[in-house]
Amino acid sequence: MELQQLLGRGEHEKAFATALHAQSLELLSWLCSKAPPPPPPHAHTHHCPHSRRASPTPARPPRPPQVDPSELLAARPSQILLTSLVQQLAFDLGARRRPRRGATRAPPPTPLAPPATPPKGASTSMKLKWLLATLPRLDPHDPQIASHVPKILEQVAANLAGCTDVLGNAGHPCHATLLAVSAMVSQLAR
Repeated sequence: MELQQLLGRGEHEKAFATALHAQSLELLSWLCSKAPPPPPPHAHTHHCPHSRRASPTPARPPRPPQVDPSELLAARPSQILLTSLVQQLAFDLGARRRPRRGATRAPPPTPLAPPATPPKGASTSMKLKWLLATLPRLDPHDPQIASHVPKILEQVAANLAGCTDVLGNAGHPCHATLLAVSAMVSQLAR
């Protein structure tokens, strides 16, 4: 519940730092799912409708605090935080997820956040959107991260290439977003 408290106090960067430090993709996905990311700076917005669609719904009870990604990214988070965010968001993009044999229920929730995670398809879409918004803010020449960036970008590119279900299907709703993220990774790697 620590992440919800941080969000409630508007401490978005600290919430992201906490989730990244925990090295839990589930926590990071939960945190990123609290709101769609802002559009990337000075770039065309690519529509990837796979995760959220507006639909008329009846009034709902109050929800937990939402992350305002434009607030987080406009606050110019540290390059270390952005590098960690990119690395962890791209970690399993190309991986095929299969349930473990004998696994009948989810692992117990962590004390940092509720166990709710977005559906797997929505998770890929959400991760691509966050990568699209985060990568343009990454400065590969920043002295704090410069020695790590080439290897991280190489890993990100390999994970993106592993998204064969999206890459091999031009009609996939996330195809354009994936291509835009791949182009940004290539440009940053130069």
